[in-house]
Amino acid sequence: MAIKKLGNNKWELDYRPNGLKGQRIRKVLDNVTEAEAREIEMTIRLKPHKPKPVVCTISEALPGYLQWLKLHRAKRTYGDVSLSLKILIPHFGRFQPARITAEMILEFQEARKHVPRSCNKELNYLKGIVRHMKSSLVSYDPLPYRSPLPDIPHPLDIKKFIDEIKNIDKKAIVLLMYKCGLRSKEARLLKWKSVNLRSRKVIIQAKGNKERICYLTKELLGIIKSIRREGEYVFPNPKTGNPYLSLKTLFRNASERAGIKRIYPHLLRHAFATYSLEAGADLRELQTTLGHEDITTTQIYTHITGKRIKELTERTENYVSTMDGTSTR
Repeated sequence: MAIKKLGNNKWELDYRPNGLKGQRIRKVLDNVTEAEAREIEMTIRLKPHKPKPVVCTISEALPGYLQWLKLHRAKRTYGDVSLSLKILIPHFGRFQPARITAEMILEFQEARKHVPRSCNKELNYLKGIVRHMKSSLVSYDPLPYRSPLPDIPHPLDIKKFIDEIKNIDKKAIVLLMYKCGLRSKEARLLKWKSVNLRSRKVIIQAKGNKERICYLTKELLGIIKSIRREGEYVFPNPKTGNPYLSLKTLFRNASERAGIKRIYPHLLRHAFATYSLEAGADLRELQTTLGHEDITTTQIYTHITGKRIKELTERTENYVSTMDGTSTR
C-alpha cells in the first residue's frame, strides 16, 4: 500500500486488498490533511482481507468432512458414506470439484450401471462432500431405477409368523404394523397420551412431524388394555424403559420358527395396504390411512394387487383345465 500527494490536501491511496495478485485499487482523498490520510491508510491496512477460497481435491477434503459427518449425522449414515467412498475415491479422489466433468460422471455411471440404486446414492454422497467444500458438482441425470414390487406373503403365513411371537408387547407392535399399516418406528414409539381406549382412536406421530389417525382392531384393543401400565410409552423395553430400537432379530427368528420366507417389518405395512385394496378400499382412503403425501406412492399397491389377480387367474385356469381334461401338462 502506498500514499501519494496529488496536491494541496489531496492524496491518492494505491493498494491491493486481496494481496499482490488481487485487484489494484486507487482511491483519491480530497480535503484531508496528511495525518488524516495516514489514518485512513492504517484503517485499510488493519481491515481483514477477504480470504482466498481453499482449493483442494476430494481426497484432501475428506478428513474434515468425515469428522463433520461423524458429529452431525447418524452412525449408520457415517458408515454408509465410508463404504461408498471406497467406490468414489478411485474415480474422483484426485480431482478438485471444478475439475469433475459431466463425462467423468457418465463414465462412473457406466461402470456402475449394474447397480443403479447404489450408483445414484454414491453420487449423492459425492454431492454432499462437494457442498461441504463450498463448491458445486456439475449437473447430471441419475440412472433410471424402479424399486422392485414387494412380495406380499399370504395371510396364513403372516398368521404363522405372528403366532411365533410370545412376548405380548412385541406381538402388539407387530399387529399395529399389520392391522393398522403403521411403520415400525411409529408403532415402537407409540405413547399413552396418543391412545384413546374408549374410542379406539390412536394419533400417530408420522414422518415430517405430521399426525394421522388410525383405529385399533378389537384384538389390539384387548391386548393394549391388558398391558396398561404407568409410563410415557406403550411398549417400553423392560431393560431400559425406553422404546425398542429395532425388531429385526425378532422378525428373523419368528420367520425361521414359522418355516416361512423371512418377513421384515415394512413388509407388514405393504401387506396391510395390499389387502386393504383387495377388500375394496379406494386409493384416496388408503393414501390417508398410510399418511402418504403423494398419491403416486400409494399407487404402487395397485400394481401389487394386479399381480396377485394375475396369479389367481392363472391358478384358476390351471384348476379348471385339470378338471375338464384340457390341461396340457
